[in-house]
Amino acid sequence: MHKIPSYPNYYATEDGRIYSKKSNRFLKQRINHYGYAWVMVRHEGKAYCRRVHRLILEAFNGCCPAGEEASHVDGNRLNNH
Repeated sequence: MHKIPSYPNYYATEDGRIYSKKSNRFLKQRINHYGYAWVMVRHEGKAYCRRVHRLILEAFNGCCPAGEEASHVDGNRLNNH
């Protein structure tokens, strides 16, 4: 598991899951109306809805540069491996 820099209490796995260190469990993923998986994360007392593929990208490759996009190589929005 790799720590997610923007959310230090959360970790991302290579198979596309998000783990909460505080609750000691994997977060439940939901699907938004665009077809992307998202999770609810907390940071400094506030809750945020974040897309899983962006959290995975940040954990393994760092933040996405401004003006760039994270894309799924196979085109499957639910494949976060």
